[in-house]
Amino acid sequence: MNEVAEYKPDQVDLIKRTVCSGASDDELKLFLMIAKHSGLDPFSRQIYAVMRKDKSIGKYVMTVQTSIDGFRLTAARTGQHAGTDDVEYDSEIAPNPKWARVTVYRLVAGHRVPYTAKARWEEYLPQDGFMWRKMPYLMLGKCAEALALRKAFPAELSGVYTADEMDQAENIEPATEPALRRPKCLPATEPQGSGCSNTDPVLVDGDYIFNFGPHAGTRAKSLTVDQLREQRGAAPEKSELWRGINRYVLVRAESSGDKPPEAPPAQPAKSQKEITDGNMAAFGKLHCDESSGFKGRTIASLNRDETAEYLKHVADIPLMGQHHENCVMFDAWRKENAQ
Repeated sequence: MNEVAEYKPDQVDLIKRTVCSGASDDELKLFLMIAKHSGLDPFSRQIYAVMRKDKSIGKYVMTVQTSIDGFRLTAARTGQHAGTDDVEYDSEIAPNPKWARVTVYRLVAGHRVPYTAKARWEEYLPQDGFMWRKMPYLMLGKCAEALALRKAFPAELSGVYTADEMDQAENIEPATEPALRRPKCLPATEPQGSGCSNTDPVLVDGDYIFNFGPHAGTRAKSLTVDQLREQRGAAPEKSELWRGINRYVLVRAESSGDKPPEAPPAQPAKSQKEITDGNMAAFGKLHCDESSGFKGRTIASLNRDETAEYLKHVADIPLMGQHHENCVMFDAWRKENAQ
């Protein structure tokens, strides 16, 4: 395992016995490479592996998971994370939200670019989820934030999922896209009465053609995400077919549903000072950590004594080392520009 030489043999053995238990040697190698790439620490359980049985191949496969704090830390370490908006919900008075939406900002060529993602309740609710019943808004909001962070930082977060996102994976039978069981039916040209159920999708040329619902006769890949949701609504709820379509909806919604916004048109090259000034000004607009005594205030609004107090506060919080460094740089930049 030359690619993961920074781990000592006894450390690799410890990881395989604990946070990556049950993984094959190849899966362990992949896990260590993802951990190295993300910068998360497996010994602190910032990143870990979960083995789930894939019934389509009859064996357990690995999913690499972390917490929403791990996602936030990875984004912060890039130095390009320019803030996250509060979660938006369709309603805050219902027993549970139907959807949650989050916008994450990333600095691209000196511009603060928004990346928005939406998570839907019916797509993420697990069959047996105590925390989802106890705190439905918080759980769905974390899924939306994870989607937005992955959309904004694909190179750093590709292949890593939060535990909240994967709660629903226990509901469904893993399979390959489009995540529908290979049907026993004959091709779509076979007349009705051939023994096919009205809710069995028919495989044609490597794709599925639905012979039920509002989009009967249409290939799955040609439908929009909203149209696929209509097809899902026509299937027996929580059936194997419903779950298969639901998994395909999740894949499509993340990979091609709402494409990330394009970067703004190329602008004249900026000097290093202009880029630094823009980055620092954007950082100053971020809100202070909510557990500090400056909740609701921006970092730029703190005076010298308040800044010193805030730096002392965040220095003692695990996973906020990068935020502390950014605050130190912002304070130095502000003092320099005040002269």
